[in-house]
Amino acid sequence: MLRCITLLAVFGCVGLANATSPYCAPQGDAPSLRLHPVGGPEGRGQRIVASDQHRGDLDARAFEWLGGTGYRMHAWSGPGDRSLLRGFAVLVNGQLRDRREAESDTLRLWGHEVRHADGSIEAVQLQAGHPALSICAEARDGRRVALLLMLGPEADGHAFSTNVPVQRLEADDALRRAVGAPAEIALVLVEPEVPTSTLAVHLAFGRTPPDANATMATLQGEADRGFGGDLWAAGIERRRAGLESLRLRTGDAAFDDAFRWAIASNATFRTDEFGPGLWAGLPWFRDNWGRDTFIALPGTHLVTGEFGRAQAVIENFTRWQNRADGPEKGRVPNRVAAATDTLYNTVDGTPWLIRAAWETAQASGDAAGLPGLRRLIRDYVAGAEPHLDDEGLLRHAEADTWMDARIRGGRGWSPRGDRAIEIQALWHAVLVIGADLATREGDSAEAERYAAMAARTRTAVLARFWRDGRLADRLLADGRVDTSVRPNAWMAVSVPPLPERFPFLPSDVEQAVTRDTAAALLLPRGPLSLAPDDPRFHPRHVDDAHHHKDAAYHNGTVWQWTAGPAITALARFHQQETAYRVTRELARQILEDDAPGHLAELADATLEDAGRVRPSGTYAQSWSTAEFVRNAVQDYLGVRPRLLDGVVELSPALPAAWTDIEAVLPLGDGEPLRFNVIQREGRQRWTFAARERPLRLSLGGMLGGHEPRAVTLRDGPLVIDLPIPEAPAPWPLAAEPMPPSGGWPVRQGRDVLERFIESGGLDRHPQPTRAQLLAPTDTERKDTP
Repeated sequence: MLRCITLLAVFGCVGLANATSPYCAPQGDAPSLRLHPVGGPEGRGQRIVASDQHRGDLDARAFEWLGGTGYRMHAWSGPGDRSLLRGFAVLVNGQLRDRREAESDTLRLWGHEVRHADGSIEAVQLQAGHPALSICAEARDGRRVALLLMLGPEADGHAFSTNVPVQRLEADDALRRAVGAPAEIALVLVEPEVPTSTLAVHLAFGRTPPDANATMATLQGEADRGFGGDLWAAGIERRRAGLESLRLRTGDAAFDDAFRWAIASNATFRTDEFGPGLWAGLPWFRDNWGRDTFIALPGTHLVTGEFGRAQAVIENFTRWQNRADGPEKGRVPNRVAAATDTLYNTVDGTPWLIRAAWETAQASGDAAGLPGLRRLIRDYVAGAEPHLDDEGLLRHAEADTWMDARIRGGRGWSPRGDRAIEIQALWHAVLVIGADLATREGDSAEAERYAAMAARTRTAVLARFWRDGRLADRLLADGRVDTSVRPNAWMAVSVPPLPERFPFLPSDVEQAVTRDTAAALLLPRGPLSLAPDDPRFHPRHVDDAHHHKDAAYHNGTVWQWTAGPAITALARFHQQETAYRVTRELARQILEDDAPGHLAELADATLEDAGRVRPSGTYAQSWSTAEFVRNAVQDYLGVRPRLLDGVVELSPALPAAWTDIEAVLPLGDGEPLRFNVIQREGRQRWTFAARERPLRLSLGGMLGGHEPRAVTLRDGPLVIDLPIPEAPAPWPLAAEPMPPSGGWPVRQGRDVLERFIESGGLDRHPQPTRAQLLAPTDTERKDTP
């Protein structure tokens, strides 16, 4: 129960103190990352990123009281953010402990904790699933602790609770000077009424004070039911439980640590602000983005066993499907946000949703959502058909793909119109999924119609896109072919959901595309978005002296998420050692680079002078870590549930570094698939644990041969001992980009690419030469294709 008081206006209500004391930093609370006092974005402490998995996120700095934006969330109405908690500090026996002199600062699943040389601890955790956070202080040898809260200007009206009775005092000017807090930050000193060595403070927020009180009451109820009323311990356990469904140990310790952090990173992006969804990235993309959500959904929710959550996210987006006549009919939104209109400017968001919904049904075995999915497919196909060309290829605007950056909202920096290769692969995927679902429900007419449309699309792709041993990136409106080398080619290999029944490309074409694109684009740090020998290639993302950052966004800059399709394609052709060079470097980025525990949206196309990777874009990006997790389960382990068909397919491509594998993979029937693998001296020994419920395993991809061999796993273990498949010769990765003679063309002046596009040069020369790109505008206008 909560009782309102008016002792200090900044606090709304105070909860009755509970009797138990928290322990700020549980031993063995893995994973954890030791943070560094330098290396952050301002050259000081590393960035700390966490979220409440509801609507608020934390951006702080290691070893710093203040830094970043602190704990914030969108305003309850209108644009902008609410600044709620900017920082905190601990006092021991009345003396402030200097965060800058701390012994350690450690990133945890739930936030971070700081240890001082005298044994005192201060920590913050964001309460998962609630707009709330908790702060903990602890001292040794019976010394008394107090907490200094640094509250943002919009922190009024929240609910407040502690583990012991406290008094709240306005901090004096000496404390303000010591922590360097500006005047707009409210400093509140929280002291126990009776001296104690442990203190926990809990803050909950809401649109109104009653909403905040209700959140606090919910948290207290959860703690009362299983933790003796201890909100701190209950919150930590809730975070830990979220990592337990999917477990993987490989024998590669660095990868294993990064894998656990990638799962934790994925959980950061959970949001319920606009209904169940996923933020695309922090700090700028805290909205429900359609394309990003459904690319990230398999690695975030399916391989982790959150099938109900996945379905809720799908249904939340499906309710916004545009059914009005017009060019956007049948689409789900590109973005749903509080302060802007719902936007439908994406041609691929809906196909990614349809593919993710079909994968969700296969992973869960739950067919309840299939009738709704069929309706969504019908509406999408009906909206798309007016945009098909004479051969069955789907037309679209130049910036309606994931390469969607525009020059001041106008022309695309990387135009992909009007028929991009991955859009055709996604369109084909929609049709074959539609045919599959219609067949399951006995609707042969619809199944035949969709299958015929898919076959027509495939025929057109082979006829129009496959030219002289290269797969075109797009067709222009006038039929010209643009063979610019971009990572979209891998999606033509990785996107098809039923390649055995409905192939999109012939196998020999897939192999050539995968190999050649890797040789041109794939660096250990991730794939380039444009080949370095293209004159439009930008070596740096942010280079204000030469261009706007969006000029480089999809024109050279590395996008880590596109490593996902690349690794899927490479694993299909048993090039896991080539792929794993990328995975290991991404694992290093997760553990070491800004922000620790996460993957950034981007990295520069070229290395820094010291040979280091320079992350760029958002510091934590959902689909980057989601694809890292998905690759491990679906591609390296090769586990793909097809529970609608009553089978789990196994087609592993195990890296040599995975010597001792222990895996617990959640399945839709509630009983996980448990197995271990030992790789020694040229042999693999797979041991599958017995199950209470029988499960069919399709071993065709493991045992080789053309016919899949199935066994039923039931009340006894299954052991498969086989020689490690002979590895083909490894394919090379791309060479590090080096400036051509005369330097990078886009750095030969200011806004080189922008002037070329705005003059119409890219329309005339979709793959310009250096001379064409650098020609004076008037001269270029007189040129002919």
